Amino acid sequence: MLAAVTQEEHARTFDITSNAVHDTRVAPRTIYALSRVQQQFGASQSTASAFASVVHRDVAPGDPLASLLVRNAFSVAGESNLRFRGGEYELNSYGGATLLQGDAAAVARVQRNNVHYAQRPDRTYAVYDPTRTSLPDTGEHVVCPHGRTPLDLERHDRGPVTGARDERRRATPRGGRDVAQRRRPVP
Repeated sequence: MLAAVTQEEHARTFDITSNAVHDTRVAPRTIYALSRVQQQFGASQSTASAFASVVHRDVAPGDPLASLLVRNAFSVAGESNLRFRGGEYELNSYGGATLLQGDAAAVARVQRNNVHYAQRPDRTYAVYDPTRTSLPDTGEHVVCPHGRTPLDLERHDRGPVTGARDERRRATPRGGRDVAQRRRPVP
């Protein structure tokens, strides 16, 4: 686990119309925390891991910085690499969720950011809403090596699986059934 706190920062600004120097707050006190754990298990050295992070900015509603920065950001994620039959086959998966909270103006800035583009007219999901004060999101993915689908793991003992970058060779184990095996051993 790693945690940090940064103090608020101020900048001196000069107003040429009034010839006055001002002390302007440019960053709020912010708390950061993150943690990651990973565990290896099984004879084939499968792994599972989890990650979590938190950011909290000390901005009150109505604060000028509240319209620029989200107040809270939370994220969690998990990942696994499951290996089967002594490492001949593997299934990789990951998933996660995030939540942003803050003033409507700050959340609207995130939605319009080039990572999200929620304001696009052709977007039919998670559309832009300038009144939102929170922005949840989730994602998950399952990957089989070499462009195969998760169902291919069940089909490996039924014959060859074709596709680009197929690095497997054919072998006939005891019992005479044809199975596909990977050429390189798992480290």
